[in-house]
Amino acid sequence: MPFLCRTVFERGLKAIPLSVDLWIHYLTYVRTTKPDDEDFIRSQFERALAACGLEFRSDRLWDSYIKWETDAKRLQLATAIYDRLLATPTQGYTTHFDNFQEHVSTNPPNKILEVDEFLALRKEVKHMLKHDGTAESADKPDVPPGEDTEEVSSDEETKAIRERIISIRRKIHKNTVTAVTGRWNFEEGIKRPYFHVKPLERCQLKNWQEYLDYEIEHGDQTRIIVLFERCLIACALYEEFWLRFVHYLEGLKDAELHTKIKDVYERACTIHHIKKPNLHLQWAMFEESVKNYNKAAEILANIEKSVPNLLQVANRRINLERRREDYEKCSQLYEHYIVNSKNKVISTNLAIKYARFCQRILKNVEKSLEVLNSALAKDPNSSRLYLQLIDVTMQKDTPCEKDVVRVTMQKDTPCEKDVVRLIDAFLEKEAIDIDQKILFAQRKLEFLEDFGSDIQCVQSAYEEYQKYIKQNKEAKKKETK
Repeated sequence: MPFLCRTVFERGLKAIPLSVDLWIHYLTYVRTTKPDDEDFIRSQFERALAACGLEFRSDRLWDSYIKWETDAKRLQLATAIYDRLLATPTQGYTTHFDNFQEHVSTNPPNKILEVDEFLALRKEVKHMLKHDGTAESADKPDVPPGEDTEEVSSDEETKAIRERIISIRRKIHKNTVTAVTGRWNFEEGIKRPYFHVKPLERCQLKNWQEYLDYEIEHGDQTRIIVLFERCLIACALYEEFWLRFVHYLEGLKDAELHTKIKDVYERACTIHHIKKPNLHLQWAMFEESVKNYNKAAEILANIEKSVPNLLQVANRRINLERRREDYEKCSQLYEHYIVNSKNKVISTNLAIKYARFCQRILKNVEKSLEVLNSALAKDPNSSRLYLQLIDVTMQKDTPCEKDVVRVTMQKDTPCEKDVVRLIDAFLEKEAIDIDQKILFAQRKLEFLEDFGSDIQCVQSAYEEYQKYIKQNKEAKKKETK
């Protein structure tokens, strides 16, 4: 049973590490089940402070730790905790300083300070009292803390040491007051620090954004991360906060933060935003950037199952395989999306990309032509498909790029005939608007000018181009009448 209880606590603390209440319940459980294991209890208090000690409302956790050490008369350790607390901006900052002053006033200085600090302060105070001519025991030998002797210090000396202890901490407290003051309005603006499915008011979202701006501007990485985590409890349903957090972490360029970045992405994408493509695409990009290709592929496949028929996801899956040089898988994905696409425009776009992939990456021009001709059968009036087909055809009979010094075209080559035939086939379509015909007629003229073997063909292409220009002008005149 104790093991199961501990397991449940651990699951809870992993899920909501910023819950002060949960940590206090857990620490009560630890102290109850292992009352004599001082080191373990202290390690769990330290673990709690590491997790949520910077939370603005973590005062009860700090107080609990100090009380545990104080009740066991470990006053020096309690002072050490106070030193950390007094430098931490929390909601109860004034109460903590008051409690510290009481801690100093009600306990002997040599019991609450480490040896070195006590001796240094005592030497400083004795020098000051001697200089003022008020010390009666200025020449008495120093006595380390812990030794029972009536000659430790006079009342004046003890009072002066206490004042000095508090004076040193007051300087720290003043800095903390400044830090709290800078954050107070933001903290007051947080009306719902917990998670709820009900949308937050716009002013709440604005307050979180401005609070994050403030912390980022001040540059304390640990505090920034804690604030982001606090923010993501209340703003878990808002994609922009998750994206801002991971962009901040990635911007630090710290390999040690990779585990943290993955954790943030995983929480965002598997719990709160299962159907938000942008977050998943960003996650996949990160995993690929750290050479975790299989994980990136898995993420993209999962978001495609949740939100099918997204061209952006399809392109990312295809190009992931291309970048890791799995060209067979890349071709399979292209063919899968082209065949299964319900949108003719998307299918055409993918076919053009696939044709370019075959031509440039696989160096397979025939496969590229096959892909384009197959796509034309489904979308016969696509000017983009024709233009791509023309480009591929123009290169069909040229040498490999590595061997090209100067490309010359032999008279009446198959390439010339094929290009002209493709353009003419497009120009003969009645459903094509005049602007598209002008574009293709111009392309035909330029091609024959640059590569044609017969000047009469060039002349004929020029006349055809002028014919379409004239038709366009006449059509526009009719529209203006």
